[in-house]
Amino acid sequence: MNSEDVKKHLDRITEELDFDADDWNGPATDEEIAEAEKAFGVTFPETYKQVLRVHNGMSLGEFPSLEAALEIAEELEELQEEYGDGSADSQNLSEDKPGVLKNGFYRRGWVPLYDFGTGGFDCVDCDPGPNGTAGQIVRYDPDGPQGIQYASLEEWLEEFDGS
Repeated sequence: MNSEDVKKHLDRITEELDFDADDWNGPATDEEIAEAEKAFGVTFPETYKQVLRVHNGMSLGEFPSLEAALEIAEELEELQEEYGDGSADSQNLSEDKPGVLKNGFYRRGWVPLYDFGTGGFDCVDCDPGPNGTAGQIVRYDPDGPQGIQYASLEEWLEEFDGS
Protein backbone atom coordinates (compact mmCIF):
# COMPACT_ATOMS: atom_id res chain seq x y z
CA MET A 1 0.00 0.00 0.00
CA ASN A 2 1.49 3.36 -0.97
CA SER A 3 1.14 6.70 0.82
CA GLU A 4 -1.58 7.85 -1.61
CA ASP A 5 -3.72 4.81 -0.71
CA VAL A 6 -3.02 5.34 2.99
CA LYS A 7 -4.06 9.00 2.71
CA LYS A 8 -7.33 8.04 0.97
CA HIS A 9 -8.17 5.58 3.76
CA LEU A 10 -7.28 8.09 6.48
CA ASP A 11 -9.42 10.74 4.74
CA ARG A 12 -12.35 8.28 4.67
CA ILE A 13 -11.85 7.46 8.35
CA THR A 14 -11.69 11.19 9.15
CA GLU A 15 -15.01 11.70 7.40
CA GLU A 16 -16.70 8.63 8.90
CA LEU A 17 -15.63 9.56 12.44
CA ASP A 18 -16.59 13.20 11.84
CA PHE A 19 -13.12 14.59 12.57
CA ASP A 20 -11.78 17.80 11.15
CA ALA A 21 -8.89 17.26 8.78
CA ASP A 22 -6.80 19.66 10.88
CA ASP A 23 -7.20 17.38 13.93
CA TRP A 24 -4.34 15.29 12.56
CA ASN A 25 -0.70 15.99 13.40
CA GLY A 26 1.72 16.56 10.57
CA PRO A 27 3.76 13.67 9.23
CA ALA A 28 6.39 11.91 11.31
CA THR A 29 9.95 12.23 10.04
CA ASP A 30 12.04 9.17 9.27
CA GLU A 31 14.18 10.13 12.27
CA GLU A 32 11.12 10.18 14.58
CA ILE A 33 10.02 6.81 13.21
CA ALA A 34 13.51 5.35 13.78
CA GLU A 35 13.59 6.71 17.35
CA ALA A 36 10.16 5.18 18.07
CA GLU A 37 11.23 1.84 16.62
CA LYS A 38 14.24 1.91 18.94
CA ALA A 39 12.06 2.81 21.95
CA PHE A 40 9.61 -0.01 21.17
CA GLY A 41 12.45 -2.40 20.30
CA VAL A 42 10.86 -3.40 16.99
CA THR A 43 10.83 -2.54 13.31
CA PHE A 44 7.54 -1.08 12.14
CA PRO A 45 5.86 -2.67 9.11
CA GLU A 46 6.14 -0.51 5.99
CA THR A 47 2.40 0.26 5.89
CA TYR A 48 2.55 1.64 9.44
CA LYS A 49 5.50 3.80 8.42
CA GLN A 50 3.39 5.04 5.49
CA VAL A 51 0.58 5.95 7.92
CA LEU A 52 3.05 7.87 10.08
CA ARG A 53 4.48 9.66 7.04
CA VAL A 54 0.97 10.93 6.27
CA HIS A 55 -0.04 11.77 9.87
CA ASN A 56 1.70 11.22 13.19
CA GLY A 57 -1.58 10.60 14.99
CA MET A 58 -3.58 13.36 16.66
CA SER A 59 -2.72 15.74 19.48
CA LEU A 60 -5.99 14.94 21.16
CA GLY A 61 -8.13 12.11 19.98
CA GLU A 62 -8.39 8.51 19.08
CA PHE A 63 -5.19 8.17 17.06
CA PRO A 64 -2.13 8.44 19.33
CA SER A 65 1.05 10.03 18.06
CA LEU A 66 4.27 8.03 18.35
CA GLU A 67 5.04 9.78 21.63
CA ALA A 68 1.57 9.07 23.04
CA ALA A 69 1.69 5.45 21.79
CA LEU A 70 4.90 4.92 23.75
CA GLU A 71 3.33 6.40 26.89
CA ILE A 72 0.29 4.13 26.46
CA ALA A 73 2.56 1.12 25.93
CA GLU A 74 4.40 1.88 29.16
CA GLU A 75 1.08 2.12 31.04
CA LEU A 76 -0.15 -1.17 29.56
CA GLU A 77 3.11 -2.88 30.51
CA GLU A 78 2.66 -1.65 34.09
CA LEU A 79 -0.87 -3.08 34.13
CA GLN A 80 0.46 -6.43 32.95
CA GLU A 81 3.05 -6.42 35.73
CA GLU A 82 0.25 -5.85 38.25
CA TYR A 83 -1.12 -9.30 37.50
CA GLY A 84 1.97 -10.46 39.39
CA ASP A 85 0.93 -14.12 39.47
CA GLY A 86 2.68 -14.97 36.20
CA SER A 87 -0.60 -15.66 34.40
CA ALA A 88 0.14 -12.92 31.86
CA ASP A 89 3.22 -14.80 30.70
CA SER A 90 1.20 -17.91 29.88
CA GLN A 91 -1.83 -16.13 28.37
CA ASN A 92 -2.05 -16.42 24.61
CA LEU A 93 -4.76 -14.59 22.74
CA SER A 94 -4.37 -16.71 19.63
CA GLU A 95 -5.15 -20.10 21.15
CA ASP A 96 -7.43 -20.84 18.19
CA LYS A 97 -4.50 -20.02 15.87
CA PRO A 98 -1.37 -21.27 17.68
CA GLY A 99 1.73 -19.16 17.32
CA VAL A 100 0.07 -16.13 15.70
CA LEU A 101 0.73 -14.02 18.80
CA LYS A 102 3.40 -14.23 21.46
CA ASN A 103 2.21 -14.80 25.02
CA GLY A 104 1.05 -11.90 27.18
CA PHE A 105 -1.96 -9.73 27.94
CA TYR A 106 0.05 -6.93 26.33
CA ARG A 107 3.43 -6.94 24.56
CA ARG A 108 5.76 -4.01 23.95
CA GLY A 109 5.68 -4.82 20.22
CA TRP A 110 1.93 -4.06 20.07
CA VAL A 111 1.99 -0.38 19.10
CA PRO A 112 -1.26 1.45 19.99
CA LEU A 113 -2.89 2.70 16.78
CA TYR A 114 -6.46 3.54 17.79
CA ASP A 115 -7.85 4.40 21.23
CA PHE A 116 -11.49 3.44 21.76
CA GLY A 117 -11.67 5.76 24.79
CA THR A 118 -12.56 2.84 27.07
CA GLY A 119 -9.04 1.67 27.81
CA GLY A 120 -9.20 -0.56 24.73
CA PHE A 121 -6.86 -0.20 21.78
CA ASP A 122 -6.27 -1.57 18.32
CA CYS A 123 -2.53 -2.15 18.12
CA VAL A 124 -0.15 -2.82 15.24
CA ASP A 125 1.63 -6.07 16.09
CA CYS A 126 5.28 -5.42 15.27
CA ASP A 127 6.49 -8.51 17.17
CA PRO A 128 4.21 -11.37 16.07
CA GLY A 129 4.46 -15.01 17.02
CA PRO A 130 6.22 -17.44 14.67
CA ASN A 131 2.99 -18.06 12.72
CA GLY A 132 1.87 -14.43 12.75
CA THR A 133 2.48 -11.51 10.44
CA ALA A 134 4.05 -8.17 11.31
CA GLY A 135 1.29 -5.59 10.94
CA GLN A 136 -1.59 -7.77 12.08
CA ILE A 137 -3.96 -5.83 14.33
CA VAL A 138 -4.37 -6.94 17.93
CA ARG A 139 -7.25 -5.61 19.99
CA TYR A 140 -6.30 -4.99 23.61
CA ASP A 141 -9.21 -4.60 26.02
CA PRO A 142 -8.88 -3.91 29.77
CA ASP A 143 -11.81 -6.22 30.46
CA GLY A 144 -10.07 -9.05 28.69
CA PRO A 145 -7.77 -9.04 25.69
CA GLN A 146 -9.53 -9.95 22.49
CA GLY A 147 -6.73 -11.03 20.14
CA ILE A 148 -6.33 -10.58 16.40
CA GLN A 149 -9.00 -8.33 14.87
CA TYR A 150 -7.53 -7.83 11.41
CA ALA A 151 -4.97 -9.90 9.54
CA SER A 152 -3.10 -6.78 8.45
CA LEU A 153 -2.94 -3.03 8.82
CA GLU A 154 -4.02 -2.80 5.18
CA GLU A 155 -7.23 -4.68 6.04
CA TRP A 156 -7.77 -2.43 9.09
CA LEU A 157 -7.39 0.69 6.95
CA GLU A 158 -9.85 -0.65 4.37
CA GLU A 159 -12.49 -1.84 6.83
CA PHE A 160 -12.13 0.33 9.94
CA ASP A 161 -15.19 2.36 10.90
CA GLY A 162 -14.50 3.20 14.56
CA SER A 163 -16.90 0.69 16.09
